[in-house]
Amino acid sequence: MNVTARYNAGLTGALWRGCPGADNGRARVPARAGGEFCHRRPRRDRSNNGEFRGFFATRVRECPSLITRLFYFRMFANSRTVASAQTGPHDKLAALVDRHRDAVFRKPLAAYSAGAFDAAIAAWRNAGAAPLIIDAGCGVGESTLRLATQFPDHFVIGIDQSESRIVRGKDWWGGEWPENFVWVRADLVDFWRQLFEAGIRPARHYLLYPNPWPKIGQLARRWHAHAVFPTVVALGGVLECRSNWDIYIEEMALALEWLGGVQPVVEAWAPEGDVAPMTPFERKYLASGHGLHRCVVTLPSSLDVSLDSLARE
Repeated sequence: MNVTARYNAGLTGALWRGCPGADNGRARVPARAGGEFCHRRPRRDRSNNGEFRGFFATRVRECPSLITRLFYFRMFANSRTVASAQTGPHDKLAALVDRHRDAVFRKPLAAYSAGAFDAAIAAWRNAGAAPLIIDAGCGVGESTLRLATQFPDHFVIGIDQSESRIVRGKDWWGGEWPENFVWVRADLVDFWRQLFEAGIRPARHYLLYPNPWPKIGQLARRWHAHAVFPTVVALGGVLECRSNWDIYIEEMALALEWLGGVQPVVEAWAPEGDVAPMTPFERKYLASGHGLHRCVVTLPSSLDVSLDSLARE
């Protein structure tokens, strides 16, 4: 399916909404200078989605032998499991979460953050300000499309810091194109803080397969140990996190319970029946035989709490 990338030239941030059948298969993307549009063909998605579409579909159809077909499948289903010296939740997690809760996070916003946030929120309001879903770290945007399809009475904002991932060709999408979503290139840390400052509380919030940062010394890079996490919890709503590393989910659940006062549901999980994998990572991990895990919690919304009173660094 073709995709058109729409650029708001009047703002520092950029928004993209896909629409099928435009520009004869070319992706319309913002030029680097001046805000004019340039055209280029979308790159094939070489990350394969488990169903042999795109690049792999072409190769597999051209392969006459079963051995060669299996070779290409193994190129996809070969993801390594998370390797870490940790055997349980980090022994410094509680102290780090407490420190972030008791301090004010004063990191300056990135230069483009204000424009990106304003453009995304304007798109949401122009669509009727339906209950909001945040797809944090949406990557190539498959999860955003699936969430928009699953929740037609909501509006989904898919956020990623990589422009190249957002504008990548969407010819792997075989369903109807939903209208209730937008993709935005933004700094997630800034976007979460801006949501809180604006008094906007999402109904649902998804963190799907974030970078696990599995080394013991990388604890502070995990979202649940980041200085912004108290703000994420204060936004409230249904928060769901998925990972192929069970310790990441255990730590996430502990941090959510400490900060939100609510015990999350933690479980091994895999899509069943007609439920499609939500992201390319989820599809690849399943094909590689990984165990998948998730935690889900309904958080109270802290509407009357100021940023200065939140616990963050």
